[in-house]
Amino acid sequence: MSEASDLHAASDNHEASDASADAPWKRLSPRMLFVHPVQELGKTAPALLVALVAGSGSEHRQVYAVGAGVLTVVLALLRWYTTTYRISPELVELRKGLLRRQVSSVPMDRVRAVDLTAHVAHRVLGLTRVTVGTGHTAESDEDELKLDALTREEAALLREQLLGAAEAAPVREGADQPVPAPVEAADPPLARMRPGWLRFSPFSYSGFVVLVVLVCVLMEAGLDVRRLGPVHSVISGLGGGHGPRPVVEAVLAVLVLGTLLNVSQAVMKYWNFALHRRQGGNLETTHGLLTVRAVTLEERRVHGVEVGASLPVRLLGGAHCLAIATGVRGPQHNAMLVPPGPRDEVVRAAGAVLRSPSALTRPLVAHGSAARRRRYVRALVPCALAVAVLGALYGDGDVPLWAWLASALLLPVGALIARDRYRSLGHALSDDYLVIGHGEGAGARRRVALAREGIIGWNVRRSLFQRRAGVLTLTATTAAGRKGYAVQDIGADEAVLLAEATVAGLMAPFLVTDHPAPAKPAVTAGPSNPAEAAGAVSER
Repeated sequence: MSEASDLHAASDNHEASDASADAPWKRLSPRMLFVHPVQELGKTAPALLVALVAGSGSEHRQVYAVGAGVLTVVLALLRWYTTTYRISPELVELRKGLLRRQVSSVPMDRVRAVDLTAHVAHRVLGLTRVTVGTGHTAESDEDELKLDALTREEAALLREQLLGAAEAAPVREGADQPVPAPVEAADPPLARMRPGWLRFSPFSYSGFVVLVVLVCVLMEAGLDVRRLGPVHSVISGLGGGHGPRPVVEAVLAVLVLGTLLNVSQAVMKYWNFALHRRQGGNLETTHGLLTVRAVTLEERRVHGVEVGASLPVRLLGGAHCLAIATGVRGPQHNAMLVPPGPRDEVVRAAGAVLRSPSALTRPLVAHGSAARRRRYVRALVPCALAVAVLGALYGDGDVPLWAWLASALLLPVGALIARDRYRSLGHALSDDYLVIGHGEGAGARRRVALAREGIIGWNVRRSLFQRRAGVLTLTATTAAGRKGYAVQDIGADEAVLLAEATVAGLMAPFLVTDHPAPAKPAVTAGPSNPAEAAGAVSER
């Protein structure tokens, strides 16, 4: 985090603050002297490996090893000795570095989220790493301020101070968790993971990506995986040498290994997951088996939620929930509120977060025949092209007859996907939230509840085919989450009415009528004739 970063080091604000100047500088916990050597060893492992290999033929191999160990310890001592921090009513400041001195600061009123993380070494020593998130998009680690690490008690008190909680949560001395109890015992969690939720975890690409990476690493190391017995049998089977049995066995083995990796990852990441509303209204998630994390979000920074599910998870009756919040690092800047679990429980927890149980369960307004037609065309045209191409290849003798006939199954599958996408498409408007629903990919669904007060603008986009169909894409822009949430293929007249009903007057400056009032160009809450105004919506 440099002095020129958005967290602005040595800013004019803290230079002008007497309270900040009077606050004492503190050091991190001395227990980090036992953790830093392990961290530095991981960072310098490639260089140390080169040094040891270079000295493998020398009589001084022990000297190289001892020198590397001493260097690691010295770097750890310097890292702890040169890092200090201080907390004032206005700022959180961090100084670190020996040759390249860095001073970073975060104003108290810019704190949006506090993340408490404890790896295995931290938990053994009773430590917790504190990560302070601001309202920026937090694209990299340099956009956050990290205190690695404080004692559990210090981290808990700092979190309460940063988030402005009325009272500090109780801390139990010697507890296994690296964070204090999030809420009082009488306050039940909004959601808590149970072992049965693991049935939703196999449907992820991450485990199979790990297998591909492992194969690439083995090949880079000089091991030709194609010469391994099972792999060689599969290659021969594909060539017709050993029949289809090795291919089937290999596919099953890949599925089993990928599933095991996905389940293991879910256990490591989401074990003992719980979502609480803490004292003061802030939201907190705690989860993890070996590395335990506690992420706290200010409720006033949460501008909505997003509930989604892939097709396999949907078929099992599951879903997951993300928070639409500012200052969050995560998948597309969303924070996981509830991991994949039963849809009813996920939707109930999302409604509790919104303080509006019916926001995500109300029926959506359909988008008309033009939107339905576009979904069928976009799903069936590629299928029809694939059938036509395979038919041409069959005519030339390049593919067998069964392959061409089997391709015809793509047409009903495409029709089912189009029907499902249209059924998930729509919008609704409640007192506090704009609800948007649409389908993605092959059977995935997503429904968003976005706070109306968090919408800061509208983006209207019409492609050539949308103009011919008389529809457009209306995107609500916001400072949180994905920064924009689109209402797809909505009619022009309906888009104007929806935008004005959601945030009155926000789109009015961009709307004109055929006969404007000559006396004064007053901004109205909306056009008197939406049909006339829809044609004048700014298109991008």
